[in-house]
Amino acid sequence: MNALRERIWTILEPATEGDTLSKWCDVFLITLILTNVFAAVIETVEWIANRWGWALSLFEHFSVSIFAVEYLLRLWSCRANPQYDSLIWGRVRFAMTPLALIDLFAILPAFLPASHIDLRMLRLLRLFRLLRSIKLARYTAAVDIFVAVFREKKEEIVVAFCVMFLLVLFSAAIVYYVENPAQPDKFPDIPTAMWWAVITLATVGYGDVYPVTGPGRFVTGIVALLGIGMFALPAGILGAGFTEEIQRRRRKKTPSRCPHCGQALIDF
Repeated sequence: MNALRERIWTILEPATEGDTLSKWCDVFLITLILTNVFAAVIETVEWIANRWGWALSLFEHFSVSIFAVEYLLRLWSCRANPQYDSLIWGRVRFAMTPLALIDLFAILPAFLPASHIDLRMLRLLRLFRLLRSIKLARYTAAVDIFVAVFREKKEEIVVAFCVMFLLVLFSAAIVYYVENPAQPDKFPDIPTAMWWAVITLATVGYGDVYPVTGPGRFVTGIVALLGIGMFALPAGILGAGFTEEIQRRRRKKTPSRCPHCGQALIDF
């Protein structure tokens, strides 16, 4: 039984070199995930839903069956991983991992009785099907790099977003006091002015709210210039983090060697 559990776990996990069955399982699941996302998108087109709704419904039931079996097999075989070795709590810990929760939420709406759910809530739950696209994270190393960078740079990212929030807040407060007398309907309060601050700092400029006074336009120009630096700050942090992480992984794959003796050098 333990051997079977370990084999199922290795098949469902991303394939290792030489494991043909696991590789084909990965290809099948990735194809099914991508096809599901495509089906969830095209079924919102009215004429496609009217003409091919029955086929999309059959495909949805088939997909849910496959994903449900996959989820149950992962839950059963997770004890093959020493991290989840406990009979009960090991499976609970596995079920609480982000990818396991995504697996669950991706199939959950199919098992809820539609007759007892409000139509708006039902439509919202159907959006959960798009979560199946996140299941692809299990099969790509790029997501591991992304998560590692965020974990490594979390303090800097938090500081950057705090600076961004303060900039939005102060910009909204200044333009409110400048523009409110001239446009009380457009800038009735600071929370409403924060919408203007966000679209100005992002240099989107929808044109629904804009200053008409001289001081207000001056403030807008300054805020727009600050917006360039505001978005460059987290982008620079993440860019540096990606570079460091990629270099770190390359060093692990190809350790430096002494040009004289050929021995691997220790990376401190």
